[in-house]
Amino acid sequence: KLNDSIEPVVVFKTLSPSGEVVGANLQGIEENWEKWPERGYAKIIARNSDGMNGLHVDIGQPKRLVFAESPIDLMSYYEVNKDNLQDVRLVSMDGLKEATIGRHLAELQAELSGRDLRWSKEELANGLTTAVHTCG
Repeated sequence: KLNDSIEPVVVFKTLSPSGEVVGANLQGIEENWEKWPERGYAKIIARNSDGMNGLHVDIGQPKRLVFAESPIDLMSYYEVNKDNLQDVRLVSMDGLKEATIGRHLAELQAELSGRDLRWSKEELANGLTTAVHTCG
């Protein structure tokens, strides 16, 4: 139920590493330009979503990251490239968010090095800036 009316949507849940739902993205499946003049379809980030996480899917043991703006874009990328994808984490940013890139970059680096990641939310949000300054 959105804005006091029923809206048919697909819900893309975002899960924490422990499997807890920490956010969701709702994608409308019925075109309605009157109701959704910007895109024609509902496209909503659920309230209380963790703004730095983003839906992600691992294929194999990730050694690299591929980012997409939305879950639908992520699904499209997967469909076009599925035969060539291995050892990759596909990440939806729910928009263009440096914090999501930073978080996943820091998490993947920790996984690859076999260390626990004990960064604060602020440090995770700045992970991209940290990587750029560290790697030059």
